[in-house]
This record gives sequence, C-alpha cells and structure tokens, in this order.
Amino acid sequence: MKVVLFCGGLGLRLRDHPDGLPKPMVTIGHRPILWHIMRYYAHFGHRDFVLCLGYGAHDIKDYFLNYSEAMSNDFVLSNGGQDIELLSSDIDDWHITFVDTGRHASVGERLMTVKGCVACHTTDGTAMVGPSYKGLYGSQRTVVTEGETRETVADDDYVRRSILEPAVMRPCASVSYSMTSNVMPLSFPFSTTNRFGA
Repeated sequence: MKVVLFCGGLGLRLRDHPDGLPKPMVTIGHRPILWHIMRYYAHFGHRDFVLCLGYGAHDIKDYFLNYSEAMSNDFVLSNGGQDIELLSSDIDDWHITFVDTGRHASVGERLMTVKGCVACHTTDGTAMVGPSYKGLYGSQRTVVTEGETRETVADDDYVRRSILEPAVMRPCASVSYSMTSNVMPLSFPFSTTNRFGA
C-alpha cells in the first residue's frame, strides 16, 4: 500500500520558525516532522511513500538526497575512515516517490496528480478523455450506455458507475474515449466496490 503524504502547504500557522522553512521540515529533535510521520508508517510495515510536494519542495528533496544514515545511527568506522559499517538504519527499506504537485494546488488537486487522474480529467472545465470535474456534480450529462445515448444527472450513482463501469457510462462528447477496460486503472484510489457499496 502506498502512503500519500501532502507536503506542499505554506505552513502559515507555523509562526515560530524561520521564514521559508516548509512545515514538514520543522524539526522535532534532530529530524524533521516529515521523517517522524514516515517512520511511524514504516513501523507498521508501510514503506512505500508518495510525497505530494509544493511549497518548499527543494528543501524536502534536498533533505532526502543528502540523507546520511551514519549521521543518525550508530556505526563502526574502520580502515582509516574508508569503511563504514552501520549498526542500524532508518530509511534503507523506504521507497519514496517525489511528485511536484504545484505550489498552489489544493489537497484534492494534489491527489488527482499523484493518482494519475489528471491524465484524463481536469478541474478547469477543459475537455479531455474523461469529463472535467469543474461543475460536474449535479449537472446534466449525455452518456452512451450499451450503445444508446441518454441523458442523466451527475449524482452519486453517476459518479460511482463512472468509476466502476466507465465503459458502460461512456461520455458522449466531441473528445475521443480510449478507456479499454471496464474499470478505472488500478492506481485509482477508490476503485474498490467496498468504497462505493457496490
């Protein structure tokens, strides 16, 4: 299971720290808050992380790119300083994906970016493979179901069926529709029947 962490906020409520320091990099002890959160998840076996970056992305990337296990763990130095044997490690079994999701993106937009939704959908009304999310809910939609064109309202059922059965709820629009399977990609965060009670 991937752990998606939102690390792109401006940290406006944190006033007692240096200007420009992103909130995830504020330290507790000698490690940043972000490290502590990731360590907590790792303790329970979740070591595949996706960091949704925005404000302060450079600082977060720099921290992990220059991370030294020797600076935070016990080690044995031998051969005149040529060999380092770590006695323990922090992040050697972590898999971290860094995704710049935009400096001013909302949490929902950040999630859409990392889950791949932006490959088919937009939030600004622009038509793509899938419908834009802007003004979608409650709107009148023209869809093709089993070869028949019909009108429907984008309500809870429409959203659920569009995700679970996209080939059945194919939008009728001037854009090409290239969904070849009968479900959203497996990376879609809610593509389980339990999530929608189906």
